[in-house]
Amino acid sequence: MVQGRRRAENGVPGLQQLRYVSADQWNRFYLPFAREYLDRAQLMRVTAFQAYQSYLSITDPLR
Repeated sequence: MVQGRRRAENGVPGLQQLRYVSADQWNRFYLPFAREYLDRAQLMRVTAFQAYQSYLSITDPLR
């Protein structure tokens, strides 16, 4: 990855991979708290992506 190489060249440690949050965790815990901090445009995006949540949360892609 270009950014990782660029960080290493500048002596900056690489970023850790974000931990996975399941759809259930997102819907039951994170989303209710996040809603009050999202602006209208962000809330519209989150709502629109909920239709695709089952596809976006696949952890083991079909082979």
